[in-house]
Amino acid sequence: MDSDTNTKSLLHKVSGTIPSYAGQALARFNRDSGYSKRRNYNPARMIFTVTGVNLIPVILLIFGLILLGQYRTNLITSQLELLHTQSELYVTALKNRLYEGDTPDSANSMSDAAGPFFQRMGGDPSKRLVLFDSRGTVLADSMQIEGFGNDTDGGRVWLDMITENLLSNFFNIFKIEYDLPEYPYTDPANAASFPGIEAALSGKMNLSVWSANSSRLVFSSALPIVINGEVAGALSVSKLATEVDQTLQNLKNDIFRIFFIILFISLSVSLLLVSTITTPLRRLAKAAETIRTGQGKEAEIPDMSARGDEIGELSIALRALVHALWERMRSIESFAADVSHELKNPITSMRSALETLPFVKTEEDRQQLINILQNDVTRLDRLVTDISRASRLDAELARDEGEAIGLRALLGEIVENYNLRLDNNQEKKTVKLENKSDMPTTIAGSPERLVQVFNNIIDNALSFSPESGIITIKIETRQNDLFVTIEDQGPGLNTEDAEKIFQRFYTSRPDHEGFGQHSGLGLSISRQIVEAHGGSLTAGNKYGENEKITGAKFVMRLPLVHIN
Repeated sequence: MDSDTNTKSLLHKVSGTIPSYAGQALARFNRDSGYSKRRNYNPARMIFTVTGVNLIPVILLIFGLILLGQYRTNLITSQLELLHTQSELYVTALKNRLYEGDTPDSANSMSDAAGPFFQRMGGDPSKRLVLFDSRGTVLADSMQIEGFGNDTDGGRVWLDMITENLLSNFFNIFKIEYDLPEYPYTDPANAASFPGIEAALSGKMNLSVWSANSSRLVFSSALPIVINGEVAGALSVSKLATEVDQTLQNLKNDIFRIFFIILFISLSVSLLLVSTITTPLRRLAKAAETIRTGQGKEAEIPDMSARGDEIGELSIALRALVHALWERMRSIESFAADVSHELKNPITSMRSALETLPFVKTEEDRQQLINILQNDVTRLDRLVTDISRASRLDAELARDEGEAIGLRALLGEIVENYNLRLDNNQEKKTVKLENKSDMPTTIAGSPERLVQVFNNIIDNALSFSPESGIITIKIETRQNDLFVTIEDQGPGLNTEDAEKIFQRFYTSRPDHEGFGQHSGLGLSISRQIVEAHGGSLTAGNKYGENEKITGAKFVMRLPLVHIN
């Protein structure tokens, strides 16, 4: 059969994802070299570990700040309600003070009652009480009353807290800040400058929250003083919420303190992780560099497969790579030695014939030497051609793309072409196909390469078969594999030749064929192609009655492809 058969017509096209041809070859290598054992490997383990450790303090900080915001809102609300209650008590107490005698008939009596009332209430330097009459005139101001608070300097303490320079907190980078309007400057001559007083003088209560220097809270309450159904004045109570600020600041400091502790721990763990990453990577890099410079062996790549992470996977991949590299180098050395040996034989024969040619005396001897030279040249040409093809095979196999192939249809076309050629040559030999599989026979691979393999095996079988011999091709499926068995009716194989025939340049031909007509590369190339497809190719004998050898057989195993 012509090796250039149009194999496109033999393809059984199906839809679906086909494993890459090169990928199948790699899988075969991994399986054979011991690297295909699956490990407990999480591809994102290292990423999650490093990222997770460093995210812990950030997550805790965000969570803490969210809780701090909620706690601050609740605390401000409760303190504002408390100030409102205190303000109502102040107004009630002030009204009781006014009613101790007769009903007051002038603002002066309210002013006279305010001073002793403020002094009796005691004082808090962070709190300010201001009493207004119905016209908005200040009748009393706790900042101006001697003895209000713990000392006469209470007003200065209040002013210092309100006007504290931001530079005093320069190093307190974690201070609490409030997104609130600044507490306004209050002018005793202008009632409108006091928060909520205008509303209070119109009979409405007012509660508000302010900030001082964006870092301190100020609560303000303005309540009307209603006497006999009329607004007789208003009371402004403002309080610097030092306790709230301090509570929130302490809580925030605790959050940041915990944050820095956890950050320190996470950084320490990260450094430890980095050391566990960089140290083995450095070892792998050093080993790879040693091998690159030609000073190492494959055993020098450290085995870190027990790690179960990306570095362990890298170690396994590098070891497999080095193993493949050394196997390739040994193969090249062996191939070069075999080529040298095979080329020397015809060259030696040619040299001997050329050295003898000048001394021959008869034309018959001269023609015999010329025939020897011609045969040796033909043999050399065949060897060089086959060697060239064999040397390019690896690269060509790597470039080939896998296709879905219906092997039953492919073999059917091959058998039909062989029988047609045998009939044309008036040969009595036949090739028949037996399909023993009810399953689809779809495989992935290169149809041209598989045709090359089948042609080589069938040609060998025909050359060893008797005149009326039958070459039988059987197709079987077992689990996820497809088996193709090619049997002949020739003399069979010697037991020791079952593996030797797949060695490069090994030949064992029938007696009727002349020496040197085959390079001995055909079966070696065939096995290489089948193994690149993820399969295997073996040889043996078939037996009849009394364990008598009735011919040779080749068994090819190829992985099936299941297509939806």
